[in-house]
Amino acid sequence: GGTYTLSNLTNTGKVSGNNRVAGIIGDFSNQTNDYTNYVVTSDKVNNEGEITGVNYIAGIFGRVNCNNNKHAVIFNATDYSSSGNITGSSITGSLIGEFYADGTSTIKNYLDTSNIVDTPVASSSNLTITKE
Repeated sequence: GGTYTLSNLTNTGKVSGNNRVAGIIGDFSNQTNDYTNYVVTSDKVNNEGEITGVNYIAGIFGRVNCNNNKHAVIFNATDYSSSGNITGSSITGSLIGEFYADGTSTIKNYLDTSNIVDTPVASSSNLTITKE
C-alpha cells in the first residue's frame, strides 16, 4: 500500500520486448492479500521513443493490474503525451495497454500523436479519460 508519484518523466529511447513493454513502466501490478489502498499520481509523463512488442504494449504503461477485491488503486494522471511509433499484436494503446484496477481513476489532458491515435488505452475498467 501507499502513495506513489511519477512526475516529469520522458522516454526518448527505443524499447522492445515480448509482453508488458512500455516507454516508462512495463507492468505496475499488485496482487497481494493486504487491505491497503494504493494511490498513484502522475503528471507530465511523455513517450517519444519507438515501442515494440507483442502483448500489453504502450507508450507510458504496458499494463496496470491492481485488483484482488481486497484493496483499490486510485490512479490520477495529468498531462500525458505519446508521440513515438508503437507496435504490438494485441492490447496495444498509445498511453496504456491494459488498465484494470478498483477505485475511480482518471487520465486528464493527454496529447496523442502516435501512430495509434484515438486508442489511448486498449483495455480498461474504472478509468475515465478526458482529452483537453
